[in-house]
Amino acid sequence: MKHGNPLLGVLLFLIVGAGLGLGFNALRPRPLPWVATARTAVKLEDLSPPVASAEPAPTASAPTTDTASNMSGTDGTDGGASEPPAEKPAAKETATKETASKGTDGTQASAPETTAVAATADSAKAAARAAAIKKLYADLPESDVPIDVSLTKAKDLYDRGGLLVLDARDLDEYADGHIMGAIDAPYDDKVGDIQWLIDTAKDPRPILCYCNGGECELGLDLATEISRTGHKRVMVLTDGYPGWRNAGYPIAPGRKP
Repeated sequence: MKHGNPLLGVLLFLIVGAGLGLGFNALRPRPLPWVATARTAVKLEDLSPPVASAEPAPTASAPTTDTASNMSGTDGTDGGASEPPAEKPAAKETATKETASKGTDGTQASAPETTAVAATADSAKAAARAAAIKKLYADLPESDVPIDVSLTKAKDLYDRGGLLVLDARDLDEYADGHIMGAIDAPYDDKVGDIQWLIDTAKDPRPILCYCNGGECELGLDLATEISRTGHKRVMVLTDGYPGWRNAGYPIAPGRKP
């Protein structure tokens, strides 16, 4: 019995592997370059401050945000940010929903109509939240690469509220202790999760990534991937979790933020 050419099998394996790799890269919103570039970050103080927007102020007042507790919850979701103080529009919205839920003859309207009303309300809420965050961080410049921030600056941004904090370490290290409110985002798990990267890059909140500081580069690696996917305000905590903990800033143990 004759066996196939082993070199042909190796060649076929390499071709299939290369095809899968190219396909994976093509699915990325921003495909990786053919020539690898060093992972770099820019210091916050080296960036030019944002230019004040000349756009007219929105007619509806944005939600007020004073601390991390009223802009976002510890799990990264909305944590009870106050809505624009406009009772009449809210009443109008309720009336619209009631009208949309019934036909002109008083019968129940079709599901697509009700869904459309709910989607419009959710879109308006998301737009108001994004506008509030943009105003809250109006002094934070944008960058195509991660931004290195100091411990004190990171704490200042953290105290404003509305900051998305990502822990790039493995889950065991996260459980031992992490920045209070931080989401576990192990680099090895998230780097290959295209949908997670896309969703994270669309998040209007500024992002702060960290690991253990020092020679640990997981925070920078994660921040680089998110920046490459399109987010313009991704920061890296230079001192990492040890620096944050030693400064006496808020931390939490366990698997929950």
